[in-house]
Amino acid sequence: MNLYIEGAKVLNAVKQKKSSVKTLVYSSQYDNKKQLLALVCETLRYGSYLSDIADKVDLLKTEHLLKYDNSLAEALLFDFLIGKKGLVRAGRLKQTMTRHKTDIQKAYQKICEEAGVTSLSEVMDEQDIALPRYVRVNLIKTTVEAVISALESEWEYVVSPATNMKRFRKAIKEFEKHHFTRDLHLPDVLVFPPGTDFHDHELMLKGEIILQDKMEGRMATLQELTSLAGVTCVTTRCQDFLRVNPDDEKYQDVEYILVDPSCSGSGIVSRMNKFTDDDDSSAADRLESLSNFQALILEQAMKFPNVKTIVYSTCSIHSQENEEVVENVYEKYQEMFDLCNIMPDWPIRGIEGYEHSDHFLRMTPEVSLTNGFFVACFKRKENVKSNGEDDVDLNEEDADMISKAKKSKKHKKSKLQEEESDEQDDEDDEIVSLKKKKKKKKHKKKEEECDSDKSCNEPIVSKETEELSSTKKHKKSKHKKNKHTDEDKIDNDTNIGAEVENDTDLCEDVESVKKVKKHKRKHEVDNENNTADNDRHLPSKKHKKHKHKNKNDS
Repeated sequence: MNLYIEGAKVLNAVKQKKSSVKTLVYSSQYDNKKQLLALVCETLRYGSYLSDIADKVDLLKTEHLLKYDNSLAEALLFDFLIGKKGLVRAGRLKQTMTRHKTDIQKAYQKICEEAGVTSLSEVMDEQDIALPRYVRVNLIKTTVEAVISALESEWEYVVSPATNMKRFRKAIKEFEKHHFTRDLHLPDVLVFPPGTDFHDHELMLKGEIILQDKMEGRMATLQELTSLAGVTCVTTRCQDFLRVNPDDEKYQDVEYILVDPSCSGSGIVSRMNKFTDDDDSSAADRLESLSNFQALILEQAMKFPNVKTIVYSTCSIHSQENEEVVENVYEKYQEMFDLCNIMPDWPIRGIEGYEHSDHFLRMTPEVSLTNGFFVACFKRKENVKSNGEDDVDLNEEDADMISKAKKSKKHKKSKLQEEESDEQDDEDDEIVSLKKKKKKKKHKKKEEECDSDKSCNEPIVSKETEELSSTKKHKKSKHKKNKHTDEDKIDNDTNIGAEVENDTDLCEDVESVKKVKKHKRKHEVDNENNTADNDRHLPSKKHKKHKHKNKNDS
């Protein structure tokens, strides 16, 4: 199949945001993937200039073979003007370009003059940022030292004197093709010159090294890579994360979650967004839709009951997908999670203007020599579960300590209640004792009054006196059986009709005073009722005399 026709198909699909360049290239039917990828990428880089040339020469209007396909015209123009080998096996399409050779060259020279260069490649070199090749050492299978030793037969290991990112960038820029060094921030990552190819290297095939962008993994080949790397604790599932039930038993042991949601991909250099994005590609409504979805994914991760750490990351440079998502979700879950200040020495933090900007990480091609990236980290607060309740999953030692503390507290409370009860009993005994003395004194006084009045010797007695006498006998009888039992109960029974005076002098405790006053008011009412009943039953003085006279007459 013609290289340029297939290249045009890939270019059109990329411009329509159907997929990434590499995905489209490797899914095409063209045999030489490397050649096709190079054509597509270079055409995208020079796209705006090549499109201007096509318009000035009227290629789309005058050549029916181009079929009004601007991408096809751009791909042909790149190899015709800039490509090292020129048009390759273009057939009739080459003849088409040759017919317009003079006009094409004039248009190209005019663009170069306007840009102040002799070749457009000079413009591209100034704009391009060549990212180093990052190689992560698989610590499951080997060590960094062992990998460095194995690689020194092919490359020269350079111990970088850089202590900050500025010096590190300078050192990488001065690298020769056979140099490599250790990363400034990640000790298990090695750094090679841009374009270094490891795909067929022995260490790669054995799974001892992993090719990836710095701090960014790829999920498309997760199963293959994890198996090759010797990872045995991973179970891959292809499903909608929002439909996963966090309370499902099979997720109860999940403690760490990496949330890497779909995003605009605006930070990935190899995706060439800057060459394909138009004015509407980062429109507010599109970013809002993405950020809403990202927030849902992040909140879903926080619902797993035993998750301890959640890392949120995107390959986007937009704050709507990064700082805003994290701040909004944190506001809802701040009672359960803390935001961590990760890697404090990392040179680029979050965008200023957000509360926790200094807690976030950002990466840019210009500063960190990586794709654009964003990272935030949440950690669950201690003893807090997903439902906001205290965490009861304690170890055996902690549980034993808490149990002992609860028993000790219960014992102290019981002892305190007993002491309070004893104090109350002592106060009640004192009050009862005083009440008894007053009753005896009052009863003695009444007996003396009865002795002075012969009428009191009559069998007619007051209800109150009869009750007091009966109670007194009962008290003496009970006292003989058990001298120390229920004295309070007996005294309470004998209290009917008794008056209690000077209550506030009998007890110091405020609560006891209140009880005594209440008791006094009750018995005052009872006394009044008893007095009224006695008045109705006792004979009058005149009636007594009359009765006594009748007795003498008889």
